[in-house]
Amino acid sequence: MTPYVSFPPSLLHNSVLALGAAVRHALDAQLADGSWPSDPEPRIFETAMAAYTLYRAADGRTSPQIDGARAWLQKASAQTQHPVAHAIEEWLRALALTPESVAMAPVRECQDAGCSGRAIYIHAVGLAAGAPGTDAALLRQQARDELAKAGRARLRDSQLAILRSAEIIAASQLDADEPTEALDNLAAAQSPDGGYNMQPATTALVLLALTVSGKGPQIAARCRTNLLREQRSDGTWRLVCNDVWDVGEMLFALRGAPGFEIGAERKALDFLAQAQNPDGGWSYKAGIQSDNVSTAHALLALPATPHGREVWPRAEAFLRGTQRNDGLWASWLSAEEPTEPDLIAMMISAVQGHGSTAIDLGPARAWLASADFQARETFRWYSPTGFFTRPAIAALGADSPPARAFLRPLIDEQKPDGGWPDHPRCEHSGAAGTGLAISTLAPAAHHILPNALHKGVDYLIKSQRADGSWSGSPIASGPRPLLAELTTETHAFAATALRDVVLAFSSRKEPASTDQPAGGR
Repeated sequence: MTPYVSFPPSLLHNSVLALGAAVRHALDAQLADGSWPSDPEPRIFETAMAAYTLYRAADGRTSPQIDGARAWLQKASAQTQHPVAHAIEEWLRALALTPESVAMAPVRECQDAGCSGRAIYIHAVGLAAGAPGTDAALLRQQARDELAKAGRARLRDSQLAILRSAEIIAASQLDADEPTEALDNLAAAQSPDGGYNMQPATTALVLLALTVSGKGPQIAARCRTNLLREQRSDGTWRLVCNDVWDVGEMLFALRGAPGFEIGAERKALDFLAQAQNPDGGWSYKAGIQSDNVSTAHALLALPATPHGREVWPRAEAFLRGTQRNDGLWASWLSAEEPTEPDLIAMMISAVQGHGSTAIDLGPARAWLASADFQARETFRWYSPTGFFTRPAIAALGADSPPARAFLRPLIDEQKPDGGWPDHPRCEHSGAAGTGLAISTLAPAAHHILPNALHKGVDYLIKSQRADGSWSGSPIASGPRPLLAELTTETHAFAATALRDVVLAFSSRKEPASTDQPAGGR
C-alpha cells in the first residue's frame, strides 16, 4: 500500500471526472475486435523514402502518387528532438524533392550517435543515390559483419531485409555478384502483401536495392504494389500501427477504472490473449514475429486475470528460452543485441506479476539496480523519462536506494506549469510525459513534496480535451533516434495517472505523514 500523502478533495473530485471522460473516450474509440485505432502521425522518414524509391523505380518519371508525397514533404517539419533524427529527415526530404542534387548522407552522424542500424540504412540509400562520401566496399563489409552475427543469433525479418538490401546495393556499385542467398532471404521475408513487417521504409529500401541492381523483378513488383496501395490520401506513408502494444497500454492504464471493466476490458483481454504467437511470445503488431520487449509489455497487462493464467505457461517457456546465460534478455530475439534497462524493468515486473518462480530474476534485479540512469537516452523505448522509471520502481520497490536515485531526475524535470515534458530536451509539458511521471510518483509520493503531484494532476485535467482525450507529440522510438506520435498511447499514458491517483487516494482518511520527503516542487 502507498504510504499516506494528502490530496485536496476538490482536486480528487476533478480527477474522478477527468478519469470518467477518459474512460468514455476509450469506450467510444474501441474497435469491435477489442483493439483501438492506432494510426501513427505521418513522418518525413517513411514518406520521403517511399517517394524517392518510387521515382527511381519509374526511371526518374514522376506520377500523381509521387507528386502528392512531394506536396506533403514541402510543408512537413523535420523532427528536432535529436540532431541525428533531424539530419536524417532533412536529408531524405531533400533527396525526395530534388533527387538530381544529392547532398552528403548523414552516415557519420548516425555512427557517432551509436545508431549503427540507421547508419547502414542511410549509407545504402546514399550509395544508391550517388551521394558524396559513400563507400561501397565499406558498406558491404558492414552489412556482412552484421549478417555474420546472425550465424550466432536470430535476426528480425526487417533487419535481415535491410542488411541484404545494403549488400545488394554495395555489390551493384562494385560490379560484383551479390550472395545467392540474398535474394532468397528477401523472397522469404516478404509478406504476402508485398511488404516487410508492415514497415514502408524497409519495403522502400528493398525496392531501391532491386531497382539499382536489376535483380529480383518479381519481388520488386510486389514491393512497388505494396507501397502504392499503402499510400494515404494525404500523400504520406505511415509507420505500422502497434495494435497489440496499444491494447496492452490501454489495459494497463484503465483496468480498475469505473466503467472500463464493463464496457471494454473483456474485449481487450480477448484480443491480447489471442495475439499471442505460437512460440508463446508477442509482437507489437498482430501477425509479426515475437520479441522480448513486446512479450514483457503484453504480460504486464494480463496478471491476475483468467486470460493471464491461460497464456502464462507458453509465455513462461518463451521467456526461459530467450533468457541469456547472464540472466538477462535482449530486446528482440538476437543475443547479439544489447539489453536495455527499460526491457529488464518490464521483464521483472511482468514475471513478478504472474507469480513465477521458475525464472531466476536475481541477475536481472542486480543489473537493473546498477543501471546508469544518466545514460537513459540511449535505451529508452519512449522519450518520457517516466516510461523507464515507472517499471523500474515497480521492479525494485519504491523505497529501495536505486529506485530513489531514479526518482531524482524525474522530479527535477517538472515544469513550472506542473507538467512534465514528453522528451527531456523539450521545453514544454506534454500529456504523455506528465501522465507517466505521475504514475511513477504516485506509489512513491511519500518521497516528494505533495505539491509536485498536485500540480501535475492539475496540468493533466486542464489539458484534457472536451472529448476526454489529450493532444500528443512524437514519443515512441522507432527506428531510433526517430520518434513516432501515436494518439492511443498518449491517451493511455495520461489516463494511467488519473486512474492511479483516483484509486490511491479516494479512500484516504488519515492525516498526512509528518516525515520529510526527499524533494520536489
